[in-house]
Amino acid sequence: MKTVPLQAVPLIEQKIQEKATTAKGQEKSAASRQEIYAGQLAAIPEFADLGPLFKSSSTPAELTESETEYVVNCIKHTFAEYIVFQFDCTNTLNDQQLENVTVAMEPSDDFEVISHVPIPCLKYNQPGTTYTLVKITDDPMSGRDQSTSI
Repeated sequence: MKTVPLQAVPLIEQKIQEKATTAKGQEKSAASRQEIYAGQLAAIPEFADLGPLFKSSSTPAELTESETEYVVNCIKHTFAEYIVFQFDCTNTLNDQQLENVTVAMEPSDDFEVISHVPIPCLKYNQPGTTYTLVKITDDPMSGRDQSTSI
């Protein structure tokens, strides 16, 4: 049995409702993703005491091309005084197994590399995740080093 609506909703209102629903879904998705990242990071002992997760990057940054020997994507997780770089790696060489995999970062004056959480073993075509913990040593908002006392 088919039904006929009693009142037609103008096309403009339908589009506005669709956009609002889509925006709510994206916000909920971002919040859910943020909660997932917060849970994953809290489960790692090295990151348990970093405090609440402020923000994670919305999409992974591709650090390598997909045709290279190793595929690496990065997600940045920002805390009040730290940044955790999550490197999702895939070994695309079928004749090599990688062990104790980390991604080296060059520190700057504003950042200090604190520690790495390596991938113990990265087999062919199997994804793995390594982390680099960086401490923010300079307050970019104040323009001076936080450790300086007046």
